Amino acid sequence: MSQFRNSPAIQKILRALGNGESLSGAQIRSRTGSDVNKDQRAKLTDAGFVGVDSAGRGFIYTLTADGLSFVRDELGGPLEAPEADSSRLSGKERIALFALLSPSLEVAGADIKRLFGVTISKPVRTSLSDRGLVVVFERPIRFELTEKGWQVVEEELAKPGEPDDPPLLRMFHHQYSRALSALRSRGLGLVELYAEGLVDEPAVDDVPKTVGARVIESYEDLTSEPGGWVSLVKLRDHLADVERDELDEVLSALFRDGRIRLISEVNQRMLTDTDREAALAFGGDHKHLYQVG
Repeated sequence: MSQFRNSPAIQKILRALGNGESLSGAQIRSRTGSDVNKDQRAKLTDAGFVGVDSAGRGFIYTLTADGLSFVRDELGGPLEAPEADSSRLSGKERIALFALLSPSLEVAGADIKRLFGVTISKPVRTSLSDRGLVVVFERPIRFELTEKGWQVVEEELAKPGEPDDPPLLRMFHHQYSRALSALRSRGLGLVELYAEGLVDEPAVDDVPKTVGARVIESYEDLTSEPGGWVSLVKLRDHLADVERDELDEVLSALFRDGRIRLISEVNQRMLTDTDREAALAFGGDHKHLYQVG
């Protein structure tokens, strides 16, 4: 244990991995309270205790046989995994609630599918209805958030996301957390903003939309024909108020979720410097065009 005697942070990392499961950096952070930095990663691999694999922008960590023995014999065994919050909504339930945020009294299931590529399944509908968070109308499927539903959305936005949240849920949480923060700076919350009698029915343009929803809607404005490809130059100009890094993150999430398509320009000689600057780096390639549908 001598090489890590003065490094309680590394000891915690090793114990977090002590059950033999592979964990992402986010999962380790949720168990230890801190990230695995580059220096720690190097020390763990040099000691032969941890195997590291790339996973997108992050890493997956797994104890080697020597590492497992070290944790058992020298560190007193693995950390206890934190108990899941059984009262918290599931990822699918949170996605459904965030997708239902709208000034409209009712939101059609077909519109949710069109805008976000999400189908709210019957088990999710039943769970949210039983909790008193939504009212579900049949034929066609429509939803209405209850007052309690709006309150629960705000409560969820006040909590950190889970390490295994899918990209769409992370995007929703990020965008609506920012919107809620802006509203609260004016003394408002989501419930108050949409409460009956507080304000007149807001115009669509006044309703905060996620960047993901704006990317989807922008396609119809920018494409010259159904099924056509739109250059990322046009999209970035159209969403000039969105920071470059934020738009890149949203495009990547939409692409991973299969809700947009991204391709490289086949004829690279046609690319201008502006095209190259607007490209999205993804998977070792540069994407220049996107399509919805």
